[in-house]
Amino acid sequence: MARKVRCSQNMYRVTLLFLLLFKLLGLATFSISKRGTVEKKPRASELLVTGSKVEILYNLLFSCLTIASTYISIPTVINDEYPNKTVISTIIDIAEGVLGAFVMFSVSLYYCTYQLALIKIGNHLIQAEATLRKLQRPANRKHIFYVLLVVYSFKLVLCVSVLVTDYLSYHNGPATWITSVLPSTFVGLLFIQYFSVLTLMGALFANLNSIIQGLDGSWPDVARLNTLYRTRRLFGSCSMIRFLVQTKEIHCNLCDISGQISQFYSLPTLICVFFSFCTLLNMSYYLLDLLMIETVVTYIIIYANISFWIIFIVYPLGLLTSKITEVINEIEKTGSIVHALLNRAVDREVKSELEQFSLQLLHQRVKFTAKGFFTLDNTFLQTMLGTTTTYLVVLIQFGQGRVATNDQPCNCTQE
Repeated sequence: MARKVRCSQNMYRVTLLFLLLFKLLGLATFSISKRGTVEKKPRASELLVTGSKVEILYNLLFSCLTIASTYISIPTVINDEYPNKTVISTIIDIAEGVLGAFVMFSVSLYYCTYQLALIKIGNHLIQAEATLRKLQRPANRKHIFYVLLVVYSFKLVLCVSVLVTDYLSYHNGPATWITSVLPSTFVGLLFIQYFSVLTLMGALFANLNSIIQGLDGSWPDVARLNTLYRTRRLFGSCSMIRFLVQTKEIHCNLCDISGQISQFYSLPTLICVFFSFCTLLNMSYYLLDLLMIETVVTYIIIYANISFWIIFIVYPLGLLTSKITEVINEIEKTGSIVHALLNRAVDREVKSELEQFSLQLLHQRVKFTAKGFFTLDNTFLQTMLGTTTTYLVVLIQFGQGRVATNDQPCNCTQE
């Protein structure tokens, strides 16, 4: 028991450490604290999400500093020297730096404006997890913690790799990193924060499906539902009806929380996806431009730097889209389970409750979008990579055409 409490305390401390990282970048205008419950039998302390005006003031200061930093970093970008530097590449780097500052500025202000919405989401998630814990199906916090620990650790490794190879390739310093590395880190951490929230959300939906699935016993595999309902019948009771009503309310609550999460992250995700696309396109084009002109051995450190950059950009977005697809599949899985129970129901009242549950699932469609412009799932990541490839082909053809025009010999005659 003491070992379990010690492990829980360590998880809590590491969580606060990651939260501090979000606070430093203006992505957390809230705090997580423990609250105790006073009862005859003491329960384990629960988490509570709170906010303060100090954190809002810090975000306002951070957003102003991001704009002010451009007056220092932009001249540094202009004076930087690197292979195949042109006027167009300099303009692109300046535009990317200004866009990165705008992204950090706007998202930081957004977190200040919607602080209460973020606090509400956090407390609702904690309450939903506590409700499932009462049904003997708590979220596996230890598994979630280790998954997030691996995700954050790999993100840190990528960030260090980008900084080291960037210094070895171009001898850049903090002034340049403020324009290039800091905005990409900011955007990546926002995607990972979104991923972290959805990781808990997916665990809650999975546990609820496990509860509904084991309504009349433990079923080993959901794929066998179509054969099980033909041989086993579901007989009703007062306790089963109350249980169905309770699970229906829990599922409705989880869908409402999912809608709140989607609505909160909708606008920041739209802004950050646009920045990620521009950065990915810029890095990919520069990589192909070097490959077409120079050999790999000549600029091997630069190739390593650009490769780390591309992974650094795609990694958090890929995590987010894959997790959204997983959560959506888990939500749709509830409909299959309820439909199988409905086909096997014998009692009229149980069948009526299951029909109402089925109608509820039909009308509650959870989608995670970027302000309705596109749906965030694996198909979006494929579309984004395909669009990047298309633009790369156009840019390469434009560059080759420009070089061919410049190298064309002059067909003039002297008189």
